Amino acid sequence: MRTGIAYARATEPLHPKEPHWYLSVLMADPAIQGRGVGTALMDEALVIVDHERVGAYLETNNESNVDYYAKFGFQVRATLRPLPDAPPRFTLWRNPVPPKE
Repeated sequence: MRTGIAYARATEPLHPKEPHWYLSVLMADPAIQGRGVGTALMDEALVIVDHERVGAYLETNNESNVDYYAKFGFQVRATLRPLPDAPPRFTLWRNPVPPKE
């Protein structure tokens, strides 16, 4: 509980002020990970984000997720560690992709 509150307090000021989609939870059951389910979910969400022409924001505590999200165009905005014994939290942003002409 203490760690969750510390993360919430640390990341709240970093949330984008401009209109955006906040992708708060994206998970695939570990039994089916690596089969494209997460990619399909992200692709579908980003179709909506791009259609609305707004950015997308997310956070992760898993450093290996940073490379995964980079494949979708996300870039790290900030890395923070609200408690010395807690893993880092990465905040990521993706600009909308303009429609193809």
